[in-house]
Amino acid sequence: MLDPTARDRLAVLADVLIPGSGDFPSASAAGVPTDLIDRALGFRPDLVPAFGRALELADGLDAEAALDLISTGHIAEFEALSTLVSGAYLQSPQVQQALNYRPAPRQANDDIDSYVDLLEVVVDRGFDIHGADLS
Repeated sequence: MLDPTARDRLAVLADVLIPGSGDFPSASAAGVPTDLIDRALGFRPDLVPAFGRALELADGLDAEAALDLISTGHIAEFEALSTLVSGAYLQSPQVQQALNYRPAPRQANDDIDSYVDLLEVVVDRGFDIHGADLS
């Protein structure tokens, strides 16, 4: 999903967002720029465009300057970057062990198609706000 240059840029940014401390590894040591970010992007495809823009904005800047620029002038991009980095970080077995966290045995995936199917019945039925008691 990400090319090696983007992964390298992500590793530097992620380590400024989540540096190592005590039992907790830095974001890159936890594997964020590898398969963990790919998994996070798979869970949140809605954040992919803003995440990509955040990485582009960081090009040519040191990590702290890039994060200052993104966090102050590009809020959607910063939210996408920080959400995906933190979500990927919490998927790391090293981090889960440091937190003494044992996740559910299956991956959580939102099935948007199921939600749409469930809501379709309501939409087909229609809304009767005139006869409803909204008090």
